Amino acid sequence: MADSISDTLSRAAEELFQPLATLAMRERISPDVLLLAMEMAFVRAADRQALDLGQPIPNISALSARTGLSRPRCRLMRQSGAGGPSSAPLRTSQLLRVLESWHGDPDFQDDEGKPRVLSQRGPLSFTELVRRQGGGLRAGAILKELVRIDAVRLTDTERVEMLNRADLDADRRTQAIRDLGEYGSECLQTLVCRILDFTTNQYYRRVVGLYINKDDVRRLVNSASASAEVWASGFQDSMSEKRVIVKPESTPGRAIRLAGHFLISERPVVVPPLDGKAAAGRKPTAKATARSRQRRASRTSM
Repeated sequence: MADSISDTLSRAAEELFQPLATLAMRERISPDVLLLAMEMAFVRAADRQALDLGQPIPNISALSARTGLSRPRCRLMRQSGAGGPSSAPLRTSQLLRVLESWHGDPDFQDDEGKPRVLSQRGPLSFTELVRRQGGGLRAGAILKELVRIDAVRLTDTERVEMLNRADLDADRRTQAIRDLGEYGSECLQTLVCRILDFTTNQYYRRVVGLYINKDDVRRLVNSASASAEVWASGFQDSMSEKRVIVKPESTPGRAIRLAGHFLISERPVVVPPLDGKAAAGRKPTAKATARSRQRRASRTSM
């Protein structure tokens, strides 16, 4: 049974790593870098497991035994501290996420797919763009900072226009990769918790259409996205209520970081052909029947 689980986990890991490998190759990052990150993840997982059980952080020998890494490798991981949390200011992260959403959300793009010039308030405005990022961000403060760093400008009519800057594009790309780690970790953690504990509060729901006509994809996605916006806004409002938020006190307190995700993925697939029996038993369509009649009529008239 253990070997079966090991094989299954290996195949699952390969599927998970494929998108990361694609991104790494695009960024010209070697597998050694990701391997180092994987080893660090094992070290941090062992430390977290000990903390959750109320035990001391394992020493190098215990860490080696629990992770399967050599003692010199464990010592290197502990000394390097690689893969630690980013020291980038939270404000920078918030600014970049607003800009990234402006670039990627169709609601805030023009007919050519470029960021629209936005009014400051109202439906699909700059205020709405900021609000969708959650976290209680203040649109006025975000706008003031974006103007200060020349990421946006105010037009003569006081509308907000994004300015194209190569360094900001690079920063947005970097922040998007940080988000990949944060958001991906939340999704994966939910799935892992559901494997380890069927009674967990963590929720996941997936629906799949195996063979969807490509001409119908945009309509289906637009419909689902509109419903998701209603759900996300309601969930964000519920989590922003004062009665559910743990207020800071003189000593550290315990709370839960709660996040909800809704994503739509698509990938090309090949629809397998009918086998002989299925093809023989399949009823002809109206178009096929009409074509057959036309061929018979053509042969009769000749």
